Amino acid sequence: MLFRSPSAPPPPPPPFANPVPPPAASGQAAGPRGRILVVDDSAMIRQAVLRTLVLNNYEVTQAENGRLGLEAWEKEPAAFKLVLSDVFMPEMDGLSMAKEIRQRSRTVPIMLMSSKLDENTRWIAEEAGFRLLPKPFKDEVLLILIDRLIRTSRPA
Repeated sequence: MLFRSPSAPPPPPPPFANPVPPPAASGQAAGPRGRILVVDDSAMIRQAVLRTLVLNNYEVTQAENGRLGLEAWEKEPAAFKLVLSDVFMPEMDGLSMAKEIRQRSRTVPIMLMSSKLDENTRWIAEEAGFRLLPKPFKDEVLLILIDRLIRTSRPA
């Protein structure tokens, strides 16, 4: 499950720095399942999603708001198999970031997540072709949706 009770000890951080070095810098190919950009202003959410994805053989780059997420994506747009972002964040929200990425790439799958999706945000996101994931969610649901979006995405 994504959220833990306050009494449960937090999971240990992964044994590597964030963001994960790009394949060219590390001298290795991308993880067996590819790289995902995770954007959320909550460090707790980013760490929980990171842990789930890394345990399932994904490489992860993280950003704490839409502006930093867009910057990370612009550095290596072809490196990312999927963008996963919170909707409501400071500096640049996830929906604005997703629209900017979509203008530059029609092929990268984008999934937005939020604990407070109002009807207007939901309508705008769905009209733009973004998948929505309500928080909280189970790891299994996240992984199924990511796998489905990656498998059904159009090649560049």
